[in-house]
Amino acid sequence: MTETTTVEPTETQDASSIISAIAKGDTVGAGNSFEDIMQQKKLAALDARRQDFAASMFNAPSEQEPAVEEE
Repeated sequence: MTETTTVEPTETQDASSIISAIAKGDTVGAGNSFEDIMQQKKLAALDARRQDFAASMFNAPSEQEPAVEEE
């Protein structure tokens, strides 16, 4: 079986692509690079949140004392 690994660009590479596009005067390219970077960050955060939710979903709930209602 062949495994495929992907290397995500680091923040330095991301920033350099935006800076080089701005230096060339390519505002559309800089905007697209920025949008791509932000999309990657949103997807990474969403994936981390999904993993946390899935892990907590199957763990036993912590024992809490039942609330006592006063009359």
